[in-house]
Amino acid sequence: MAQSAVILLENARKARTEATRARRLAMAVSDGQAMRTLHAYANELEQRAREYERLATDLAATVSRTKKLTREIGEAMQQLQQTVDGIRKPRKTE
Repeated sequence: MAQSAVILLENARKARTEATRARRLAMAVSDGQAMRTLHAYANELEQRAREYERLATDLAATVSRTKKLTREIGEAMQQLQQTVDGIRKPRKTE
């Protein structure tokens, strides 16, 4: 799952790089409509980058919660096994 977060962050970086290129190109063109289109595209890419970063953060939080719950389940299983073992042990009768 950590690899997925890395991929999401890489996609965010690529989107931001492409947004920067679009903005630079928008400054170089003289056609107003093309300039507006490029700026809109750059804004869309920035939004996509923010979404990728949000997804990566959410994924990291989910992984953290999953690890914590896995530990808690393991501890509960150990306690349950100890209880079962205690019940199965024959008790000495006097």
